[in-house]
Amino acid sequence: MARRIGRGGVKTGFAATRWEADSLHAGRSIAGANRHHRWEIPTRHVGLTSVKEAIQALFNSISFNYGRELAEENLVDLSLSKVFLGSPVTGKTTIAKMHCRIFADIGMLSSGEVILKTPADFIKNVLGRSEANTKGILDATIGKVLIIDEAYSLFGGSAIADPYRAAGIDTIVAEVQNVPRDDRFTLLLGYKEQMEEMMQNVNPGLRRRFSPDSGFAFEDLEDAQVAVMFDSKLTATGFKATPKAREAALGMLQRARNRPNFGNAGEVDNLLDDTKLRQRKRIFSKGYAAPMILEAYDFDLDHERGARE
Repeated sequence: MARRIGRGGVKTGFAATRWEADSLHAGRSIAGANRHHRWEIPTRHVGLTSVKEAIQALFNSISFNYGRELAEENLVDLSLSKVFLGSPVTGKTTIAKMHCRIFADIGMLSSGEVILKTPADFIKNVLGRSEANTKGILDATIGKVLIIDEAYSLFGGSAIADPYRAAGIDTIVAEVQNVPRDDRFTLLLGYKEQMEEMMQNVNPGLRRRFSPDSGFAFEDLEDAQVAVMFDSKLTATGFKATPKAREAALGMLQRARNRPNFGNAGEVDNLLDDTKLRQRKRIFSKGYAAPMILEAYDFDLDHERGARE
């Protein structure tokens, strides 16, 4: 019933019109799904405005179908095949897992187990193996969530067609139909440019099943969001930064954000890891006190460059 309401399909009666997933209170309506505890996690993530809006819109669509079910009206089909597009370390995999578990918890899948794969699990350089591997994975994930990370590697990016990769993609197109009887949530994750290139050069059925236009766009963090993330991650480490140290850190992150392939959350993590290492070397070599305090030169040895310019 839950899957039918969520995705549309043939009506089979009016008996069970409320969710009965273990994680929801008995009798809670579909409209209550957007108050689910797992939904609170992605909404607390820094940034991701369009992703949060897209997830909320999907919840609204499920609630809309619930109302139509109560009125014994035809339901609106909803696709469980999605693409998550974004730069490195924007939270695609993390949010994908959370997103899928929400819908598993509210009963849109018979199992809801999350299976994470990469293109290497599908594509084999032996005739017939790509098809067999791909079909085996898809069959094994019925009732579950299938996440294909770095999905653009299903397409080799070459101007010359790769029959092994093409066979894997063709099998996905054949098996993932986006019809009400499907019992699988399939997500393709990857960088926007590479995913667009793949969609333009492979079986056009892939785009019809996984439309980038209706995908979730993970934007790079803005400067203010980077600052919020930095403060949060710094607090989690147990370290504190002097005001000048924080200024130096945010300056480094701002310069990094202006370069290609900014690492977003990963950039903040790397900066803090490098800084803590430099701070430990400074403490141990010179015997300074306050070992949990980070100074400006721990972040950036040339932190006074602005004063010289």
